Amino acid sequence: MPIQIGWQDNDKNIVLLSFPNKWDWKEFKEAAYQTANLLSEVNHMVDVIIDLKASTIPLVGSPFEGGNMFFKMMPANRGVIIVVTNSFIRSLASIFKTIDREFGTLLYPVDTLDEGISVAATQRTQRQAVR
Repeated sequence: MPIQIGWQDNDKNIVLLSFPNKWDWKEFKEAAYQTANLLSEVNHMVDVIIDLKASTIPLVGSPFEGGNMFFKMMPANRGVIIVVTNSFIRSLASIFKTIDREFGTLLYPVDTLDEGISVAATQRTQRQAVR
């Protein structure tokens, strides 16, 4: 089953990527391209939720390189990246937040999709307050 990508809401504020149990880095890169294309459709900030809750990280390749590549591919209207995780992926996300000074502050690991949607709403409200 491929990575599922689409708008989470009708206002196009959140793109949701749902990962199957097994996937590879080639599929991840294609998902990043598709996500960047969706963000390019709109002129406002868009948050991205990556649902990895039921997923495993491929044994070949680096999750840090993959994450960095994903951030760099996103257009300027990218908001925060929220990752729905299991405990192993949460550990990797915490390391990424610590070592990547450019993008680490934009990454929010959460436990559930609902929590991710809530974080996105909070971030959107904070961005609007700054304007």
